[in-house]
Amino acid sequence: MTSLQAEVLHPDEVRALAVPVLRKRLGRYGFKGATVINEELFYGGTAIRIVADLESRVPAEYLADTNAELRALLRPKGEDRFVFLVTRLPAAPGDDDQDDEG
Repeated sequence: MTSLQAEVLHPDEVRALAVPVLRKRLGRYGFKGATVINEELFYGGTAIRIVADLESRVPAEYLADTNAELRALLRPKGEDRFVFLVTRLPAAPGDDDQDDEG
């Protein structure tokens, strides 16, 4: 029986492909690195969450364009999962919420 499920890349493979794009596009915002997580969705499927560590905020439209570029990079590699690109900024004193999703 033939499987219709798309190939799923390992987080390390996704990271190796994504970091050069993130460095190029987010370097001006103090890009420091990225973490890739396979995230289970409410309906049982999985998505790719890429967390980019930055020094400053990225305009939402630019972040969305970067997310689209990552998606376009991964799709020809057989990766069909949705990509969530979020940023993490250094914590301000007394600030426990570091994720900035926009």
